[in-house]
Amino acid sequence: MPPKSSQRRREQARRQAQEMRRAEAARRARRNQRLVLIMAILVLTLFGGGMVSAARRSNERAGASTTSTVTTLSTTTTTVGTPVSVPRIPAGGSIDGPTPCPAEDGSSPRITRFSSAPPMCIDPDYTYNARIKTSVGDIVYLINPEVHAQTVNNFVVLARYHFYDGLPLTSIDPTKRFVILPGFAESPGASDPGYTIPPEGQEQVVLVGSLVVYPDGSGQNGGALQVPLSEEGAAGLPRGTTVFGVMLDGLETLQRIRKGGTPQTGQPTEVITIESISVEQSLPVERTTASATS
Repeated sequence: MPPKSSQRRREQARRQAQEMRRAEAARRARRNQRLVLIMAILVLTLFGGGMVSAARRSNERAGASTTSTVTTLSTTTTTVGTPVSVPRIPAGGSIDGPTPCPAEDGSSPRITRFSSAPPMCIDPDYTYNARIKTSVGDIVYLINPEVHAQTVNNFVVLARYHFYDGLPLTSIDPTKRFVILPGFAESPGASDPGYTIPPEGQEQVVLVGSLVVYPDGSGQNGGALQVPLSEEGAAGLPRGTTVFGVMLDGLETLQRIRKGGTPQTGQPTEVITIESISVEQSLPVERTTASATS
């Protein structure tokens, strides 16, 4: 019978080998998931010019398998109905003094006025998935803070404080884009959370369905969001626009939103609202050697 010390060493070696195999399997799974995202974004870039392409991905909390599909968004629009006036909704609460980071589980109260820009509340080493739930369907985005960390952080903080909850789409031009522009009853004309942040926009490919924030008249970014609905809308965004979200799912919702707008004027023909925006941390950021060492 072999000595007990030899048995223990063999048992330890066996457990270490099992751990190594499990770790390698986990690494392969993460690598495959990243590859799917990268391929989806590449397909969007190659085919998003004329017909509008998008990647579809199932990324539920239960850990369902990841898939991606490519489809097209119709470039023809038939607007039915007469223009309507979008309502102003009551403002939420306010925060005086420094802004604390909101709860990640969405349990923070609705806040719409802040004294100052928030601190860095996200982990910039991870991507995030954002689900915008509208009254006509959901749109899912991949948002990456690698380049636009401040813009992504600002969006996540506002979303987790329910800043956009209940807001109507204030402008829907089927040939261009739809806009989420805050406007609250207690503060007529308010179009920002009470502070602005510098734009992080740069020359880049803008895909139809992207999530963007654009600078206001002073050249700063506030709380307004835009989503291009057509190639014309994606190409016509103002200088300094920051593109920080790639659509993963929601083409049917975009089609439905397009039907609720008016070309040229952007006057909605029906009230379409943002019911909620939820954000969850996703995958580690794949940084290049240059960015990792800078």
